[in-house]
Amino acid sequence: MAGSSLERVLATGEPRILDDLEAYLAAHPRSESTRLIVAEGVRSSLTCPLVANGKPVGFLFFSSRERGTYRRAHVELFMEIAGQLALIVEKSRLYELLLELDQVKNRFLGMAAHDLRNPIGVVRSYAELLQEDFLGTLTTSSAISCSG
Repeated sequence: MAGSSLERVLATGEPRILDDLEAYLAAHPRSESTRLIVAEGVRSSLTCPLVANGKPVGFLFFSSRERGTYRRAHVELFMEIAGQLALIVEKSRLYELLLELDQVKNRFLGMAAHDLRNPIGVVRSYAELLQEDFLGTLTTSSAISCSG
């Protein structure tokens, strides 16, 4: 993208109308993309940047086989369409990220539950032993006689 004419569209956030793509190609003969679309019969275009949350996410490209199809009057409508499409693209990206994070959370909770199961089982066993008075009542004298 660096060095292409689309870089300016992204940098400014402004749409670009090319009324005569054959003339544009004559002025920019190294533009491979323009050469390809002119060969397909496209004669004018309107390129709108897709920007969501202040970040560029792509372009919306309208084309016509007629020269001079697009006017400044069209820009507002097409930018509205581009804005809605950019939001859809960004929401889709965020939804995918949310699904990935949910999977990471589930893996983490699975590992945590597995790692905590053994220590919790040991503590529970000791608690049950104490509840059943399995160890008996320790008195001061029996504690002394055991150590001494």
